Amino acid sequence: MPADAEDLNSASQEASQGREQESRKPLTEDQTRHTIISMKTHLTRSVLLFACGLGALTTEAALVGPSPVNGGSLDGAYQISFLDLAPGDAIPISGKLDAWNLYAMATGTVKLQVFQPVAGGYQLVGENSETITQTGVLNLSVPSADQISVQPGDILGFRYNGTGIISFSWGGGGWNFTSAWPDGGLYDVAVGGTIPASALYSPSQDRTYSLQADITPVPEPATAVVGAGALLLVFSTILGRSCK
Repeated sequence: MPADAEDLNSASQEASQGREQESRKPLTEDQTRHTIISMKTHLTRSVLLFACGLGALTTEAALVGPSPVNGGSLDGAYQISFLDLAPGDAIPISGKLDAWNLYAMATGTVKLQVFQPVAGGYQLVGENSETITQTGVLNLSVPSADQISVQPGDILGFRYNGTGIISFSWGGGGWNFTSAWPDGGLYDVAVGGTIPASALYSPSQDRTYSLQADITPVPEPATAVVGAGALLLVFSTILGRSCK
């Protein structure tokens, strides 16, 4: 090998060895602090982005069911149950039912209900018994202890043991009702009980009842964001101590 080539190769090896030795040197205090601060900054950004992403998933409250307007008609039937089977009226979110909105054409007592479709019928998930003392549009808040937990696919319903209260209109609706009225309490089921699909009137009379529910979503997304914030605080504290 020519002398010039040998000198060049030797110089290259010495430079490489020098870089390896330099990389093996322990970091200075300033370099260590800079590295930790950089890690903390990246971690903070990552957790905040994660928390913001979870926050964006938070579900909005939902109004379920027909608007509470005067439909012009009132039932004369009693000891009868009603269910809203219109596909577009099913509850779309998980949450708590915190208010009922209805148009009353008469006074009396009505059980406002939520059902879950099950094999062969509709299972009662929960109910709020309301005594109506005035007519017109009513907004009935439900105390937190009595709020019904709902899931997507649940449907609204109600029960009269006396005569009709809630206004309805003909056409454009999907409400149905138990055909054998007065039923002597047969379909006045307790929570967990089921009204058979075969007990409903067929074909549907295409009614729209003026009953609506306010659903507030359950707070899992907010809980996750709080958890992400707590995680950020822990790591920030650890890294902050390391920087001192």
